[in-house]
Formats: sequence, structure tokens, C-alpha cells
Amino acid sequence: NSDEKTGFNGICFKDSNGNIGFSFRGTDLKTFSSLKSDLLEDIRAFLTDNNQQVAQAQSLFNTYHSNTSQNFLYGHSLGGFITEKILLQNHSRIANAFVINPLHIDSTSLTSPSEIAPFKSAQKFSCFVIGGDYVSSINKPNRFSGNIHYVKNNGNYINNIVANHLIEAAEFDENGNFVTLPQQEAFKGYDFPPLEVASEFINEHPIKKFLKKIFFANEFLL
Repeated sequence: NSDEKTGFNGICFKDSNGNIGFSFRGTDLKTFSSLKSDLLEDIRAFLTDNNQQVAQAQSLFNTYHSNTSQNFLYGHSLGGFITEKILLQNHSRIANAFVINPLHIDSTSLTSPSEIAPFKSAQKFSCFVIGGDYVSSINKPNRFSGNIHYVKNNGNYINNIVANHLIEAAEFDENGNFVTLPQQEAFKGYDFPPLEVASEFINEHPIKKFLKKIFFANEFLL
């Protein structure tokens, strides 16, 4: 399921037991048109904690989710944001959600125990952050910290801040699993602040409020 106008791209698949998986793509860097659409959705997500792709993902989930087997969510970057929003809205129907280097939802907006609970449960939510990633530092993911796992960077892109955000930067073991490390060790050697420090700076900086005013003042962007 894809939409060139909004940039949304999601797929669903079924295993031999009838379990359904939903995977949501992150920002597409392959063409200018898709990059433009996704970047606008990235901005919406950052400034409003919502975007058009979330509604499209919800529609996909409503159409294909299973009422008799388990449902799983997967997402990277912007797809991680979508995954977290779908988990928040449908947590009773989702067995587990996995995100990699996500643009997090704003965890400070979660006020009720029922909203926070899915992100606190290791059986319901798992987040993987590759050493050197910067996107996952946005939107104060402090309430998810217990389920954030830091992944060793394979070193192929250590001097490329953009490439460190890609899944290709992750180190895998011989069984195909992420090699995880303590946060400080995973981010050692990078010149920009790790998760909590960057999160605090980005969210408290006045530029976010300024950008929000500019964004909504220009309706053509919407």
C-alpha cells in the first residue's frame, strides 16, 4: 500500500500460523519527489506529533489485522513514528512492536497509565538505536528508556551522520541478531550528543516553537 502524494508506504504479510505483520517505511531517499513528500510528513510528525501517513497506516491496519491470531508492527525512522502511533491507538490488538532508529512520538504527551503501559512492556514494545543515530534523540523518548536497546555501529559509516541512521550501519552477529552495547559505549567516538542530551536540547530550544508557527502559517505546505 503506497501513496505518492503523502509518501506513505506500508506492507502487511501473513505467516504460516496466520499471524500478521505490518511494516512501515521510513523517509525515502531514492527520488526527489518521494523525499519531498516524506520530509513534509517528518516535519508534521515533529511539530504536531501526527501526520497523514499515520491515518493511512491505521486504515491499512483496520483492513488486514487479525482478530484470531497475533499482529506485529515494524518500522524504521518515520516508519518507527508510525509504528508507535499505531501501537498507541491499537495496543490491545497488537502482540509486539519493533522500531529501529525511530522518530519517536512525544512521550511527554502520554498522560494516562493505559497510554504509557504498552511502551513500558518489553513484551509489547522494543526500540533499537544504532550508535551514531540522531533521529531517535528527538521528542523526548524518556518514558520508553527501559525498552531502548543500543546497537553497535559496524563502523562503515562512522564519519557520515546521515548514513549512521540507516539500518545498514548496524552490527549483526553470526545468527543475524543485533550486537547490543551499553548506551555510552554505543555512542563512543561520535561528536554529537547522545539520546538524552540531544533530546533535551532539541525539545527545549525556541526554534521548535518558531518552526511550528511558520509551518502552520504556510498552508501550502499542508
